[in-house]
Amino acid sequence: STLTFYSLDFLPFISEIVAGYLSILLLLLILIAGVSVINLEPKTRSVHTNKYVVLFLLLSIGVGLFLRTYNLDYVQGADNFNLIASKALHETGNFVYHRNLDITYSISKLFDIFGESLPLARSPIIFIGTLSIILIYFLGALISKPVGIVSSFLLAISPVAIEKSLFLREYSMLLLITIVISYVLISTYLKHKDNPRNFFLFYAINASLLSI
Repeated sequence: STLTFYSLDFLPFISEIVAGYLSILLLLLILIAGVSVINLEPKTRSVHTNKYVVLFLLLSIGVGLFLRTYNLDYVQGADNFNLIASKALHETGNFVYHRNLDITYSISKLFDIFGESLPLARSPIIFIGTLSIILIYFLGALISKPVGIVSSFLLAISPVAIEKSLFLREYSMLLLITIVISYVLISTYLKHKDNPRNFFLFYAINASLLSI
């Protein structure tokens, strides 16, 4: 639904009614594909599932990347802090804003190499946001592959995630870190849940390292 209503912005001849029908059709296609994967015979399920996983994951990445790169040449209020700091570092060599130094430094280096531009400044943030689309599949797949596929696609078309993937701030990185931490800790539980002693030991170690 999000994807089809986004199309209203760049395909003005599509009405809201048509977008609504397209969203329903898209949902039905996703459900049919998911049910067909689940109902495959066991001996063929792994081969077909892997093909479907790759196909749907590539679809999620493509859609997510498109929605995150559709319009990059604008400035919003949240951009100004690190954007101005990156420009100052590029031009003077001095930091004027000491939060998110990694973002400021990365954008400044891109400016040094390729010159100043807003789309270029957003590229590291977009990369991080797109990488989250891939990693959240693996997090969801801890439950099942269909859950991983749906999770990946929902993140790809989420308006909030798209917006955060464009802000020149730390928001996309926080999501990425959260996905990685969740994956490691849940994997630790699933691996050692039958041995409480090992579970508490490895969970404490992993949680401590991830916290640091």
